[in-house]
Amino acid sequence: LGDVYKMQGFVGSAEGAKGRYGAVHEGKLIPVFNHARTHAYCAGIFGLSGAGKSNVIEDALRFMPRTINHVNYGLTQVVVIKVDCPTSASLKDIIKRMIGEYDRLLGLKYLDHIWRGATVIDLANLLYRIAQRHRTGLIVIDELQNALRAVERSDPLFDFFVGLTNGRGIPIIVIGTPKSERLFRKTLRSARRISSHGVFQWNGMRDEREWNRLCDQLEKYQWLANARPLSHDIRKEFYFRTQGLPGIAIPLYQLAQYSAIYTGIEEITKDLIRDVFEER
Repeated sequence: LGDVYKMQGFVGSAEGAKGRYGAVHEGKLIPVFNHARTHAYCAGIFGLSGAGKSNVIEDALRFMPRTINHVNYGLTQVVVIKVDCPTSASLKDIIKRMIGEYDRLLGLKYLDHIWRGATVIDLANLLYRIAQRHRTGLIVIDELQNALRAVERSDPLFDFFVGLTNGRGIPIIVIGTPKSERLFRKTLRSARRISSHGVFQWNGMRDEREWNRLCDQLEKYQWLANARPLSHDIRKEFYFRTQGLPGIAIPLYQLAQYSAIYTGIEEITKDLIRDVFEER
């Protein structure tokens, strides 16, 4: 997904215009410039906390170089940046965070270019210039549910997102909880862009084979005197308590072992999982 959207961000540039212009003078009826899209591709990934959305995206981004140094052109390209929406949900804060990510990846100090008294428009324009200068192909914004506060304050956060996908043509992937999905549905401009190019519901594991694969991996990290494979009944109880969310399943598995060692039973049982879940 990320690779597809990243590549779409580079489509439609002016490269090759010189050759097409020459063809027009030779009498060929072809456009000089490629068709320019009115907005970039976007996608939304929404699901419960602990479902593994952020980890999957992080794993996917590891297959992409974050930067590419084009020596022949004197350009360091930033292929993709990923930032978390700050808890303050301030547009200024998220722009500064994105600029700071460029500084981290490039070893530069763009943040020092922000002068005292700079407005949101000044910061946004600076970010736009940086993104275009370094030919950024994809922006990933996580923890979008923090933006709920921005809506309550009528903060122009979502207008900023629309600006990135419109005139700047930078694809965006947003990640958040179901609350943030409903937030996007309320704003037609954002909803059209997000829903038209993919809204992915990322919930707990629903496939039994997938759940068993996770349990098989967890069995390898059982540090009990009476360690044994997790039975079907234990796996079923484990799923019932966690609803297939890895972010809950893994801590519960750890806490169950702590309790088994502390109480001296030295094994994982259905009753132990239930008691630990209700107590913790």
